[in-house]
Amino acid sequence: KSILILGAGASYDFSHLRNTGGQHISPLTNELFEAPYVRPDLLQKYPEAGTLASALYEKVRNQSKSFEDALLQYQNGATEGSDRLKNIEALRHYLQEYFATVSGKGRSYPINNFRALVDKINTYSPEITVVSFNYDYLFEEACTSQKWGQMTDYIAGKIKVIKPHGSANWVY
Repeated sequence: KSILILGAGASYDFSHLRNTGGQHISPLTNELFEAPYVRPDLLQKYPEAGTLASALYEKVRNQSKSFEDALLQYQNGATEGSDRLKNIEALRHYLQEYFATVSGKGRSYPINNFRALVDKINTYSPEITVVSFNYDYLFEEACTSQKWGQMTDYIAGKIKVIKPHGSANWVY
């Protein structure tokens, strides 16, 4: 049995192919609210996410904090019933839809690094556990011989996937 860890950012280099704007299909965390990755349509749908993004943007842009550190500091300042909690919840919904969209775009990239990786896994490993720190499900999409409709599917097949941070297609 083997284990493979896909670090946060593995989807950044998902494919050498780029969309018409030339950018990567998925941003690094600190680029989430940079053009061309920001999604104005989702920010209109979740305006409180825009409020939070605005609060975090300068800290992240000036590299005084990582996105995660700035978000944690913001969250630690939230009190029950405060607007900050609403903003954090809105950001969760924004990111869930955002990464679901990224994952959907991945289907249009037939040449990608995850497919090559899955081919190597299928060739050299009888069973493997993949730990992925990515919210998108681009890796799962590359595992064309497995279905990912239920939570139990993540630990049922030849390729078992553990996602400690969760996944855009996990909704409760």
